[in-house]
Amino acid sequence: MTNLKKCLKFLIAFLSIIIIIINITLVIKSKINKNEIPDFLGYTPFIIVSGSMEPKIPVNDIIVTKKVNSENIKIGDIISYKDYTQNIIITHRVSEILNKEGKTYYITKGDRNSMPDKNNVEYSQIQGKYLFTVPLLGKVVSFITTLTGAVVTLTFILGIYIIYEVAVRKNIRTNTRKMIRYRALRD
Repeated sequence: MTNLKKCLKFLIAFLSIIIIIINITLVIKSKINKNEIPDFLGYTPFIIVSGSMEPKIPVNDIIVTKKVNSENIKIGDIISYKDYTQNIIITHRVSEILNKEGKTYYITKGDRNSMPDKNNVEYSQIQGKYLFTVPLLGKVVSFITTLTGAVVTLTFILGIYIIYEVAVRKNIRTNTRKMIRYRALRD
């Protein structure tokens, strides 16, 4: 096997292990504390389901946020916060910061919305500050979490495994035959 193939194989295995560790951590955290949104080392992924932040963040993208101190949230930053009235997470841009009676409130608005959100956001509601987007991955994740998606995904993984095993065994048989021929010619 060439060095490039070895490096590629190692990279795929390494990334797969990292993804599995992240997913296991998120699942365990979500089961342990059902009232909190799970994170991995302070980073939390969210699937965007509305167009309120388009074109900056399209529907079906995954965003990653990071929990930050309140002093690190400025006007123009995009934050994800828990709206307790609807029991959903909203990702909108901070359009204004108010200080009332010693408390800080964030006024937020979707980029595509004409009006700011109805309720002021307290720091305790903020799940994280937007870092980056992974385009269209939300569509894949949403599909995989359905029964059909899980069956298709598992079938695909099993199919790849079977193809790999068949190829490896065929390669072993071919190499064994070559060795037998080589030894027969040598003797």
